Amino acid sequence: MKLKELFKEFYANKNLFIAVCVFFLTLSTIGISYSAFFTIKSNTNNQTVTTGTLDVSYTGDETILGDELLPLPDREGLNAASTKVIYVQNGGTLESNFALTIGYDMAKFSGRSEPKDTDELTPIEFIKFAIYNYNSVNQESTLIAGPLTIADLPIYEVNEDYRQNQYLILFDKVGAKGSATSSKTYQIKVWLGDNTTPIASHTYFFVKSQIIAEVEGVKRDYNLSGILTDSSGTALSGATINIQNGSKVASTDSNGAFTIPNIYEGTYNVDITSGDKIYSGNITIKNGNTLNVTNNGPTFQASSDYNIFNYAHTFGTTVNKILKKNTFVDSSSDIVFTNESYNLATTYLITSNVSDISALKLNLTEDGGFTLTK
Repeated sequence: MKLKELFKEFYANKNLFIAVCVFFLTLSTIGISYSAFFTIKSNTNNQTVTTGTLDVSYTGDETILGDELLPLPDREGLNAASTKVIYVQNGGTLESNFALTIGYDMAKFSGRSEPKDTDELTPIEFIKFAIYNYNSVNQESTLIAGPLTIADLPIYEVNEDYRQNQYLILFDKVGAKGSATSSKTYQIKVWLGDNTTPIASHTYFFVKSQIIAEVEGVKRDYNLSGILTDSSGTALSGATINIQNGSKVASTDSNGAFTIPNIYEGTYNVDITSGDKIYSGNITIKNGNTLNVTNNGPTFQASSDYNIFNYAHTFGTTVNKILKKNTFVDSSSDIVFTNESYNLATTYLITSNVSDISALKLNLTEDGGFTLTK
């Protein structure tokens, strides 16, 4: 199958503090052909700083129809020969935080020739991806997240039209221009999962990723610390706490103590590895008047007015965790909720008016989740 090449994106960054240079992603292997589009979004809330506001742009265009798609097992998806590289570069004097998100490219979907009202996008629970740290010097890649589906990710930005939602892959920061940390480089691979239903082969596949950047220190970041214990209350040493696909990773000491610095407001996947088992859930961090930890589960009351994306965002969880917890078999976009209770995976809300949130108690549960108290 012919490999479709795209020219790299260029950055427009004159007297501003960051430039993001991104390549389009297009992959073709035997039995699969897809296209992912990378764009850039300005800093959240158009924040203004002494050096100006973020202003980046990109060029390039490519379209591949969904009827070319066939599913791949994860092994073949990960071993696909072609990847594209994302460069995150800071051209200013201020440190900057950034989030890497993924979602549908509605501009490309709406702008295709002769669109029909019956045309549908490939459901997010079938779109799989993997992301790698990439060393451009020795051309080595290190897998940091995946295989995952977009539906495994928390919703970074929710919209009335769920197709406009953006899902958080990871977050990080870049240092000032000229520093050793002024750039980050990633590789991404995308494919259709082998659980894809035949009907999805006739949908349209338009995916984009965004780099969303903000000036370091514009909004509060939180430092979480506490003790991790097992279901009997025994402190766990040597366990690993992973926040949002390796964005933050901490290990517990001999007393089960952990510290996770510099986490901003938002909803994040939490995966705790202890022994040979992984315990998973979600946390949402918000600014509040007092320190409070609230359990959002184990059930929620639904109505037919909301869809699964609203609930995933409202309760700080993911689409796939709702699907799996309630054994839904239909596409996530087609689920109709009735006025009854539905199961909710482990999810907690932390509110605080101070940056240091200490004395947290993380207790692993036998069902593969955890409890969180203060």
